[in-house]
Amino acid sequence: MKLLYINFVASLWTTAITALAIGFLVLVRNRKNTVNRAFAFYSFAITWWSFCQIWLIACDKRLTALLWTRIEQVGVFFIPTFFAHFIISLLNIKNRIWFLIFCYSLSIIFTFLCATPLMMADAIPKETVKYVKHFATPGIAYHFAILFFVIVTLLGLNWLYRGYRSSSGAKKNQLKYLFWSSLIGYFGGAANFLLVYGISVPFLNPFGTYALPIYITVVAYAIVNFRLMDINLAITRAGIFIFVYFLVLGIPLGLTGWGKSRLQELFGTGWYWAPVVLAIILASAGPFIFLYLRRQAENRLLAEERRYQAALRELSKTMTRIRDLDQLLKAIVLTVVDTVKVSFAAIYLKDESYKSYKLKHCYPKKEQGRFSELVPLDASLVKAI
Repeated sequence: MKLLYINFVASLWTTAITALAIGFLVLVRNRKNTVNRAFAFYSFAITWWSFCQIWLIACDKRLTALLWTRIEQVGVFFIPTFFAHFIISLLNIKNRIWFLIFCYSLSIIFTFLCATPLMMADAIPKETVKYVKHFATPGIAYHFAILFFVIVTLLGLNWLYRGYRSSSGAKKNQLKYLFWSSLIGYFGGAANFLLVYGISVPFLNPFGTYALPIYITVVAYAIVNFRLMDINLAITRAGIFIFVYFLVLGIPLGLTGWGKSRLQELFGTGWYWAPVVLAIILASAGPFIFLYLRRQAENRLLAEERRYQAALRELSKTMTRIRDLDQLLKAIVLTVVDTVKVSFAAIYLKDESYKSYKLKHCYPKKEQGRFSELVPLDASLVKAI
C-alpha cells in the first residue's frame, strides 16, 4: 500500500512540476501567439488539478480533504476548454467562437458549483483507494461536468485526428506527435477520475499518471519545433528522454524497494517521504537535464550540418561583393563542391531566348559531358522542382 501511495504522490508531483515548467517555457517562447497561450493555460490547469490532488490524498481530516477536492475541480473543468481552444487555434478551425464561448461559460458555471455539495458532496475513505485516507465523493452536478469533460475532449481529439489525416509534410508530422501523445496522456490520466466513482483500474491507478508529464513534454516540443527530424536525431532525442525519465522515476522507486530497510533506519515511520521528496527534486530538474543533454547531443550530431550553414553564410557575403554574373555562378559551384564534398556540380540559368535552362558552369570541367547543354522549361525535373 505504501508503494502505491508513494507512486500516486510522485506521479502527481512529476505532472504538476512538468506541466508548470513546460507551460512557462512555451509561453515565454512566444506569448503573443494564441497557440502558445492556449497551451500554457492548458498546462497550468493540469498543474492546478495535480497539485490540489496531492494535498487531497495527504489529508488526515475529512473536512480538509473535502476543501482540497473542491478546489481541485476548478482546474479540472478548465482542462477540456483550454484543450479545445488550443486545438482550434493550432488547426486554425473557423467558426468556433460560439463553441468556445459556450465551453468557457460552462467551465465558469462549474467553478462556482465547486464551492457547493452539488459538485463534491464529501471526502470519505474508499475501498478502492485504501492507500489514501479520504477521497472525493461526487455530487449530482459532477456527473454533468464529467460528461462535459469527456465530450469536449473527444471533440478536440477528433479535430486533431482529422487534421492529421488531411495534412502533409512537416505539419502532418507535428499533428501525429500531438494526436498519439494526447491519446496516451488522456488514457493514462483518466483513471484518476474513475476513482471518484469507486473504480480502480489495475496498474493505471496510480501508475497511469506518469503518462501525463511525458504527454505534456511531447506536445510542447511539437509546438516549438515540428520540422521533420533526421532519424538519428529523433532516436537520440527519444533515447535521452527515456534515459532522463528512467532516472527521475527509477531512483525513487529503487529506494522504496531495495533501500526501504535503510530508509526506515534513518527516518523511522516517515521513511516514505524521502523518496517522495527526491522524486519532486528530480522531477523539477528533469526537463532541464533533458534540455542540456539534448543540446550537447545535437551539437555533435549536427556539427556537419552547421559547417554547411557557416559555409553558405560566407558564400552569401561573398556574393554581395561579386558584380560579374559568370564569376558569381562559378563561386556558387565551387562552394557547393568544396562544402558538400561532392565529386562534381553544375549550375543552370534560365534563358528566355532558348526557352530552356542553359548550362552556365560546371566543376570540374572534365565532368561537363554528364550535363545537357539545355534543359527544357517543361522537363519533368523542372516540374518536380
